[in-house]
Amino acid sequence: MKAILDHWVGNRSEDTEHTIVSTGELLALLKRLGTNHHTLLSLYHPSKDPDNNHLMIGGGPQRYVLTGCEEGTILNVRNPQMSDTATVKILVGGQLSLFTEHELVTQEQAFECAVQYFKTGRISHVGLPYTWEKL
Repeated sequence: MKAILDHWVGNRSEDTEHTIVSTGELLALLKRLGTNHHTLLSLYHPSKDPDNNHLMIGGGPQRYVLTGCEEGTILNVRNPQMSDTATVKILVGGQLSLFTEHELVTQEQAFECAVQYFKTGRISHVGLPYTWEKL
């Protein structure tokens, strides 16, 4: 699997690409999110078209935004356990933005989604405490 991690210095970002061969490597990259330097990790399998098949994890270190694309269908995470009116500021892609708690998942949930994507090459829809909204 391939991973692209942003690296912000001031108002400029230089992305770095990584080849991931184990869940340990994947989790090490995910743990770097949540600083002013690393705010977005994009994952894709090189055997698939990355424009139409990818998973993006932003934010951190406690709350994360998940979005992705499968076979050209854009997906955004929805967490029904959380409020759809209360908002939280999260730094994603170098931009501080407001998200409703309903649009966020915990670190554990984000990491589990990433591991399932690593193992299957698909965005998980089963057995997780959140849903995906198709756009």
